[in-house]
Amino acid sequence: TAGDAVSIGFAQSSDGSTVGAKISHLIENSFSRGSLVFSTANDTTAGDTTAERMRITAAGKVGIGTASPDDTLHLKGSDGGTSLLVEDTGTNSNPAVEIKNDAVHWKLQARGGDSDKLRITEGSNTHVVVDTSGNLGIGTTSPSTELHLSGASHPSIRVTGTDNANADPAIELLGTADDFTEGGQLWYDNGT
Repeated sequence: TAGDAVSIGFAQSSDGSTVGAKISHLIENSFSRGSLVFSTANDTTAGDTTAERMRITAAGKVGIGTASPDDTLHLKGSDGGTSLLVEDTGTNSNPAVEIKNDAVHWKLQARGGDSDKLRITEGSNTHVVVDTSGNLGIGTTSPSTELHLSGASHPSIRVTGTDNANADPAIELLGTADDFTEGGQLWYDNGT
């Protein structure tokens, strides 16, 4: 029957009535179709005070922090700081997050063997590098300034105004006052 559950509970042998963790098969449809639910208790109350922490649905979707995962892996939090941590503690290690489809293979990687730079690569091509000083390199793996562009054929920056009537695209060069008392602006006047 939908809503029924078969569970395996885990408790200390000295207190068999307090459930510290459990794994449950939650029936959601006919033919015993349902989810596998992993729960733990995080308090000192007697009995079963476990709360769901992870679920694998009948469709194979995994939810952490959600009972209704929308995708293959769905992480959900409510503290404003939900994150995914990929850690490799080896010396000069290269932990990464990879995204791959039938045509491309992207990688976001911390390169321990390359001064701990953050790299965005596609296949064997490095497109963006951020070093530990915050310098950003596009087309270079050794950025020497806050923004360093490098290319073999006409590296450029494009600023496009999308509203012909009012858009005057510009590049601003400002001093420490962060206003035009120190600096200037390179801009295009569209004539309107």
